[in-house]
Amino acid sequence: MKVVKGLSSAVLLTLLLGSASAVYADEVQEYALDTMVVTASRVEQKAFDTQADVTVITREDLEKKHYTDLGDALKDVPGVTLQNYGVTGENYTANRLYINGSSNLVVLVDGMRANVNGSTSGALSPSEYANLDTVERIEILKGSASTLYGADAVGGVINIITRKQTENGVRTSISAIGGSYNRQTYRFMNQGNVDGTYWMVAAQKNLAKDFKDADGDKISHKVDSKDYKLTLGHKFGDNADVTLKYSKYKSDYERPAKGGLLPQLADRNKGEKDI
Repeated sequence: MKVVKGLSSAVLLTLLLGSASAVYADEVQEYALDTMVVTASRVEQKAFDTQADVTVITREDLEKKHYTDLGDALKDVPGVTLQNYGVTGENYTANRLYINGSSNLVVLVDGMRANVNGSTSGALSPSEYANLDTVERIEILKGSASTLYGADAVGGVINIITRKQTENGVRTSISAIGGSYNRQTYRFMNQGNVDGTYWMVAAQKNLAKDFKDADGDKISHKVDSKDYKLTLGHKFGDNADVTLKYSKYKSDYERPAKGGLLPQLADRNKGEKDI
């Protein structure tokens, strides 16, 4: 009788542990498959199912970590390197991107190419995509994607997915940020959806001035940039919508002409960007 009782207890314990394990496995599985990606195959699929090496920076990541621009967000991704010659990346050919050591990559915004086709030196500079309030998520595909995106995607693909409000309602956000390097950032965004007509209007202004390093030396540096984005669309059904998007980036900056840190050691060069 004792043996039978002991066996019954063991079976019961096994069943209980098995049930607990099953519940735990279901919870983990549901959590892991929550993120959807499109960059790996051009078709929306769960990140867990894709065979490619894909990292996703979610909207929650962007809000929690307070990234200042695209380059700031990409620095945290393993395998992604940002070549930076200055504080903001406005000078020289700064902010050039590498994935797993390769500069042959494609940058997309909502699946549309944002860098020059076939040119590794014409990749989108991360400093020029400054307003991350407009971004829903960033997908980074590490490894060759030439079959889908062309020969210049040997290193990988970065796809910026912008935000689009799908539920009825209107929201507005305004923020001001101050920090190191005498930097200031001002942001405005209004987005909404009314009976299938959706929009997003966003503007950002970045300011930076000369600053002092840890030794008290003055560093030549000045930036005044403006970023504007507009999205307007209408959804006609589950599989049909029309969207108009406009983006503009304008910047005036100053930098040392010959790489000198002190203003008296090198003349200042002025530059402009109008994209």
